[in-house]
Amino acid sequence: MPASSANGVAIRVQNSNGAVSYSYAASGGAAFTPSYIIGQMQHQVVIKQTLDGTSAGNINTASLHSGILQITFFNKDGMPLAERLVFVDNKEYMLDANLNRQVVNTRARGKNQYSISFKEPVKGNFSVSVTDDNYNEPGPRKDNIISSLLLTSDIPGYVHNPAFYFSNNGQAKEALDLVMLTNGWRRFNWKQVASNTLPQPAYTDPGYISLSGKVNVRGSKKALLNASCWFGWLLQTPAVHSS
Repeated sequence: MPASSANGVAIRVQNSNGAVSYSYAASGGAAFTPSYIIGQMQHQVVIKQTLDGTSAGNINTASLHSGILQITFFNKDGMPLAERLVFVDNKEYMLDANLNRQVVNTRARGKNQYSISFKEPVKGNFSVSVTDDNYNEPGPRKDNIISSLLLTSDIPGYVHNPAFYFSNNGQAKEALDLVMLTNGWRRFNWKQVASNTLPQPAYTDPGYISLSGKVNVRGSKKALLNASCWFGWLLQTPAVHSS
C-alpha cells in the first residue's frame, strides 16, 4: 500500500430523483480546494458546474438520459481531485406500449411479424432484443436489454444479476449505488488529458486508398510506355487495361 497523505479531498454523493447532492472535505490548501465539477456520460460532457466556495451543493440531472454519470472535482488549475460514479435513472427508457402479433408461425424458419404501438406519439431511438425461450434459464432473466445497454456495457468486469438493479425491488436503487462505488475504471486519465500526453493510437488510418498494378496495352503483355500519364486519363482510355 502507498504511504498515507495528510492532503486530499473526500467527497460524499447522494443520488436522488432528478438531482445529485454532494459534499466534500478538503485539506492541503488551495491545490486541494475544488473549484468546479465536470460530469460526463459516454465521452460527452453533460455537466460543467462552478463551485461557489461552499462545501455542498446539488447537480441537476433531471434532463439527462439514464446511464452512468462520472463526476470529477477539479481545482482552479484544472487538476482532478476526486471522482465518483453515479447512476442516473430518469426512467425515460420505460414507455407504455403494446406488442401486436400480426403473423405467428412456429415452424422452422417460419415468418413471424410483430408490431409495437404506443398510446401517444414518442420520439427516440429504439432497440429490440429477440431471444429463444428454450435456452433461457428458468425464472426472471438475470440480464436484459436495459441492463446491458445502460449498465454492463459501460463498466468492466462481472456484475451479478444486473437486471435486478432495474427491478421494482426496494433495495435495487441502493444496491446499484454500491455497484457505482466499487467501479473505479476510467476511459481516460484526466492528468494525461490536461498535459496533452495521451497515448498514441494503436491503429492509424492513412485517410486514402492506394492502388498499384501493371498497365498493359490491350490484347498484349506489352507495358504501357507512358508511365507518367494521368491516372484519370487511363481510366477513360479504351486502349488500355490494368492487371
